[in-house]
Amino acid sequence: SDMNHRVTHWIHFIGIIGEDLRDNGTRLGKIRKNNDGSFAIIPHYKFYYQKNLADTFLDGAVMRQVTDRQKKSQPWTYGIKPELQVALGQNADGSWAAAVSNFTVPEDSIPTKPGHSKDNAGRAEESFEVTLFITELSEEEEVSFRVVRNTPSQTWVKEEAVICRKGKLTVTIHPHELLTLLSAPK
Repeated sequence: SDMNHRVTHWIHFIGIIGEDLRDNGTRLGKIRKNNDGSFAIIPHYKFYYQKNLADTFLDGAVMRQVTDRQKKSQPWTYGIKPELQVALGQNADGSWAAAVSNFTVPEDSIPTKPGHSKDNAGRAEESFEVTLFITELSEEEEVSFRVVRNTPSQTWVKEEAVICRKGKLTVTIHPHELLTLLSAPK
């Protein structure tokens, strides 16, 4: 979403701090004291999602406007979040980068109380088949994209490359998952 708002830099005021069961959502990680008195830094999955995005959208990437099939633009800020978000850009090295985020979650993890938490919570879990069309690649017979998935339980899961044919590629994204796609530099 931030990328579709043309955000290019993120600053985290709470990067790593002690665990707070009421508010671990704003932190990239936590510091935990072990039984032997030593300390460990435990990254939250948000850290891995953002690291994956940083490894895909490189410094100098030029973002493209993304619209869905109803020609609605993707940016949003407050209120009920859509199930899917997509970002697309071309890196300075000529590679193409895309990210798809599925904001659906298990039904039992959606808050039931009205208010900010409920409005900003995910929707009931669902997998989607997403087709991206990259206009600038419509004349290319085939462009290979590496695929990396992140979920709350698995990070940087690399899969077999997908092929973009004549600017069109299709992927499946699962609940609460971030999927990134990156072509080779030109």
